[in-house]
Amino acid sequence: MLWYQQKSDSTDFSLITYAYGTSQPSNEEGFKDRFSLSKESAQKGTLTISKLLLSDSAVYYCAASKHNVIVCSFYSFDNYICFSTGKANCVTFQQTPSVIAKEMINVTIQCSHDDNNLPRMFWYQQNNRGVMELIGYTISEISDPNYEDGFKDRFTLSRQSTLAGSLTISNLQQSDSAVYYCAASQHSASKIIENKMQMIFWISN
Repeated sequence: MLWYQQKSDSTDFSLITYAYGTSQPSNEEGFKDRFSLSKESAQKGTLTISKLLLSDSAVYYCAASKHNVIVCSFYSFDNYICFSTGKANCVTFQQTPSVIAKEMINVTIQCSHDDNNLPRMFWYQQNNRGVMELIGYTISEISDPNYEDGFKDRFTLSRQSTLAGSLTISNLQQSDSAVYYCAASQHSASKIIENKMQMIFWISN
């Protein structure tokens, strides 16, 4: 189980804390004093924020990992809204503008960032129901992509360098209309640093 914070004026996510099974949670820097994760079971946990501050105003996401290493799959999440707004520090991402595209064509989304210490690149899809799913990931620019079930046929991940990658969707379908996210990571999925919204497809008839 992993918990993330997203400030209201940003599409960036910050990892707060995570725990495997019922093990002791590990908090990231900046979240060690007032944020605590308690696990009632492997399937259920609670994030508690003590002495709430205005700077805690954000959307909070609970994510479950499909595998015990490398891959984190956002198949469900809960949102909690606090009171104000704030600005989180982040890696700088370059993103492809949103487009309107016709069905059955191919569309490529570009992603680049400015931190050579983030070799892993993850891609996510958030549909119009708000459900976020991991599409796939690459460990480095020379590794073969790894795809989740449901994204193995028409979705292609490419890496141009440590700092740049792309997602191509072939034979675009109405169901592909979504928000797409690119994430950069250091060592494992439990250490995702930042991610950025890439594109919204509104598929025309």
